[in-house]
Parts: sequence; C-alpha cells; structure tokens
Amino acid sequence: MTRNAASFKEALAALNAKALPSKRQLCGLSSLEGDSLTEVQSVWSHLDSQRRITLVEKLREMAEDDVELDFSALFLYSLQDVEEQVRLSSVDGLWEYENPSLIDKLVLLLSSDPSILVRAASATALGRFLELGELEKITRRRRDQVYSALMGALMTMEPGSLEYLHALEALACVSNDEIEGLIHAAYASDIPALRISAVTAMGRSANRQFSDLVRRELFSVLPAMRAEAARASGELEVAEAVTDLGKLIDDPEQEVAIAAVTALGQVGGEEARRLLEQAAQSDDEEFAGAAEEALAEDEFLHRDIKFTTTWLDELSHDETGD
Repeated sequence: MTRNAASFKEALAALNAKALPSKRQLCGLSSLEGDSLTEVQSVWSHLDSQRRITLVEKLREMAEDDVELDFSALFLYSLQDVEEQVRLSSVDGLWEYENPSLIDKLVLLLSSDPSILVRAASATALGRFLELGELEKITRRRRDQVYSALMGALMTMEPGSLEYLHALEALACVSNDEIEGLIHAAYASDIPALRISAVTAMGRSANRQFSDLVRRELFSVLPAMRAEAARASGELEVAEAVTDLGKLIDDPEQEVAIAAVTALGQVGGEEARRLLEQAAQSDDEEFAGAAEEALAEDEFLHRDIKFTTTWLDELSHDETGD
C-alpha cells in the first residue's frame, strides 16, 4: 500500500478538498514530522468535527491493516481533540506505539477526560505499558508510574463501572497479593460485568491457580462469561478444559464458539487438534477460518519441528575424508 502513497502535498490538499481523501492520499500522511506535521496540524484544526471523526477512524483502520503505515504523530496530536470519538480512535490508533512519553498523556486522560469511554480505553492502553514494565522493557520508574495511576484510578472508581473493569484487567499482568485479592473480590461480586472482568483478569494473570474457577465458568448461562472463560482457559493453557472447550465449539453464540477454538489452539494436544480439524471443515467461513488459525498456532506452539540431519552426516564425512 505504501508504495502507491500520494505525495505529502497531495495528501495535504486532499484534507481540505470537498470529497473525503482516498486511502492512497491518506497514506501520504504517514510518518509525519517537523514542518510537515506542523502544516497538517494547521489544516486539521480547521476541519469540521465530523470530518475529523471520519478521518481519524479511517487512519486507525489503515494502520491496523498495514504495519508500514505510521500515523502516530497525528494520533498523538488528536488526543487533545474536543470530540470524544476522535480522542477514542486516537488512543486505539496508538496501540503499537511504545514510546514511554505516551504514558504521561494516558495518565492524564485516565484521570481527567470527561468521557468514560476514553478513560476506559486509556486504562487498557496503560495496561500494555505495564506489561512492558513487567518484562523490563521500560524503566522501573515508568512502570511504577503506570501501576500507581491504575491502582489510584481503581481505588476512586465505582466497582462495576467501565473504567474500573478496564483498570482491573490492565493490572492483571502484575503478580502480587494485592492484585490477586482484587481479582477474587471482583469474582465474588454480584455484578455480572465485574465477574466477567475478573475471569478476563484471571486469564491475563498467567496464574494457573485460577484454572478451576475459569473452568467453572465455561458453562455459565451468560454468553459473555462463557466466551471470557474460554479465552482465559487458552491463556492459562488449561489442559483439563479441552473436553469442555470441545463442547463449546457447538455453542449457539458464535463469539463463544470462536473463543473455544482459539483456546484449543493455545492449549494444544492430540484431542485439541482433532477437534480443531473437525471445526475447520465447517461451512461457516468465519468459524472455519478461526479453527485454521488455531491449528496454525497449535503447530507453532506445541509441535516438535524435526530437522533432517543428513547434511550433518555429509559434513562429517567430508571432514574425515570418508
């Protein structure tokens, strides 16, 4: 796609044109910096609200489909837009952006943005930086900043609110007694959404002590809970859940069925492969495609790759003169 991108001048002119810019023209806005970025910001600030909403969402979709496109400069600028949907799409568009400088902006959005959707999305985005911190890919200071912001938000939010759910799920990658206690407390709640988020957090925690609780929810009366329990079973690689996941393949809710086949690919094993091979024969293209992707993941994660040793034998013979 990027090889057919319009020039920057053409892209800039297209922003102001009556018709919406084409994908080719929008590609010309990739990797903006310096004077080019300043020019775009000047034009962008004078566009009407609906046009900015449409454009930033289009840019987000394009960046998701093509890893070579980089609209992060525009997304960073649009985090301060007056339109909720522009800010929301910008947060989502920065999902692959790992520069720790973004943390300050996300913390501000989490604490003070007037939109509950933007605050929730910011909590999720901060969770990605928290994961980087746990992997020691950002400084300890930055990791602690994220952790404190999420914990602080959690303590001031209403349990069951959208921001609370996203903050809890974001914190799940941290392994300590405090987070484990929060997950258990959420699971014990009588608020369905909070219990579902607790199961999501269990899967993200990588703590296999949650395996039995996750398996218990595979046959919940709530489709959303069944789907999250299936995902968590896959993330925790709960081998004991394979038979139950196989039953969920026939769930009337497609989201649950697809979550089940995805989990089977993560868990692996002979029974899981057999179930996935059957699922891949489905007439439902989306479901069959999910099963095929799960088979590929199983192959990557669990199958032994056998390399021929013939070339080693030949090299040995050559070296000894035999």
